[in-house]
Amino acid sequence: MIAMNSRTGKEVANLPTVEGMDGMSFDARISKFTFPVGRDNNVGYVFTYQQKDADHYETIGKILPPARPCI
Repeated sequence: MIAMNSRTGKEVANLPTVEGMDGMSFDARISKFTFPVGRDNNVGYVFTYQQKDADHYETIGKILPPARPCI
């Protein structure tokens, strides 16, 4: 994940991710990004990142949510 300053175009963070991200969500209330992954060794995991402030981010981790049956 790359975070950039929208005014200057400067890269402010470059966090590790994997190929095959299925989307991205941001919860502004708690400043967290989540990326579900659907490829390679990380199938089914959700990668989570925390925004500390406008220029600082950290990797929280990789979470394997409980399986849900398909109907």
